[in-house]
Amino acid sequence: MMGNKKTLSVLQNSIKFYSGVCAVLMVLLSAVSSSAQEGTSARPHQITVSVGFGPGGGFDLYCRFLARYMGQYLPSRPTMIVQNVPGAGSIKLANMLYSSSPKDGSAIGMVAQTLPVDQLLGGQGISFDFFKFGMIGRMATSQTLIISRSDHPVRNILDVRTHEVTISTTGPSSEATILPAVLNNIVKTRFKLVMGYPGTNEMVIALERKEVDATSVISSSYVSQFARLADSGAVRPLVLNSLQRSPIFKDVPTTLELATDDKAREVMRIFAIGGDVGRSIIAPPGLAQDRLEELQRAFMDVMRDQAFVKDIEQGKLDLDPLDGKSLQKMIQSVGQIPSDILKSAAAARSL
Repeated sequence: MMGNKKTLSVLQNSIKFYSGVCAVLMVLLSAVSSSAQEGTSARPHQITVSVGFGPGGGFDLYCRFLARYMGQYLPSRPTMIVQNVPGAGSIKLANMLYSSSPKDGSAIGMVAQTLPVDQLLGGQGISFDFFKFGMIGRMATSQTLIISRSDHPVRNILDVRTHEVTISTTGPSSEATILPAVLNNIVKTRFKLVMGYPGTNEMVIALERKEVDATSVISSSYVSQFARLADSGAVRPLVLNSLQRSPIFKDVPTTLELATDDKAREVMRIFAIGGDVGRSIIAPPGLAQDRLEELQRAFMDVMRDQAFVKDIEQGKLDLDPLDGKSLQKMIQSVGQIPSDILKSAAAARSL
């Protein structure tokens, strides 16, 4: 009888012990489940892709094609929407992404490729540190081509040293504005900047309406999106802002070729670097690393999507993708430009 009581007591204690263990396990499992659910809900179900320029131009088209496909490659399958935030050559958007946009992956954008250098040169209106943005990836390179009306006396870029040429531009930090200013200061051209156009589309329309004598476009857009300009014979290319000549524009000099000494050539090189940064997608600083990597993977998945590639081709746009991590390294290298060259470049870009 006594043995039975002891056995019963041991069983009761064991039941209490294992009940306690089960209770603890249930709490732990509940916490893990809750944490997982929170992680899932933390992923945005809508992502806004902001464009630093007006609708209809290359920046806008690239972002709209990306938004059409990117959501399907993200875990939460978010809805992707596009908004245009033009202003100050995309400085307005860069400031917004840096200071006030959510840092949960729901806000990404495309700004001018000149902004990293512009920041280093003390550009006006900048309240961001470009080197803290998260780099999602580059869709294409973008070398700027200055073109003029064929009915203007100017026949080549050196003629602009003896003839005043009005040129349509956007904001102070866009390459459309910076490039003619640099040429004025280094090559002694006589471009007269007409600023304030929302984007490339409006700049080209101004040229076609003869409101200005010249404008600038991305070289790939000149033979695709704006092929009508070349086909009609209404314009002629003057100079390409690139580190080397393009096989498409064999007779068009690069900006580096116009430099008369090594120092000027190094300055010109700074302003040509932006072409390699190109049409890139960035995220606000402070975005969790795992979320940034999700966006980077999804971006590259889109770049490989054959339906997307076909849309890009039909839209007459270039595609030269670069993954986010490689782009981040490129951006960091821009930050290593020697201070004496930066000082000369700052003087060269003054309006």
